[in-house]
Amino acid sequence: MATFSEVLQEFKSNERFQSLIILEKDSELQKLLAVWEADLITRIGNSDCPDDCPDKWKWLWDQVSVDDERLLVRTGILSLKQKTQQAKELKLVYPDGAIHKKAAKLLKNKASKYLSDAVNEADDPAKEEG
Repeated sequence: MATFSEVLQEFKSNERFQSLIILEKDSELQKLLAVWEADLITRIGNSDCPDDCPDKWKWLWDQVSVDDERLLVRTGILSLKQKTQQAKELKLVYPDGAIHKKAAKLLKNKASKYLSDAVNEADDPAKEEG
């Protein structure tokens, strides 16, 4: 038997980078990850994972509930159920409210570039004259 935290840590220590290729091109998936936080998750199960569990990832998600209403308000994504399922299948989001470490870095870099571009555009006198 393994605890929720132990099973979760197994997945967090074996993150796949391939999912980042999809994330890079999908703005809705990026938006979902940008607002994914622990306050959206409620732990509803408290049993340990059986040693013979055939799908530990599914078991983890069965132990929590996601507040889809709040997630919809934060993202505005109309196909939220499908997008959330995609994020889960790609293991970009975790059932404790965390996200894939390299995905977080990718989003941070995108946000920094966006802010840098916005500042540069605001500072460009040629833009104001046009």
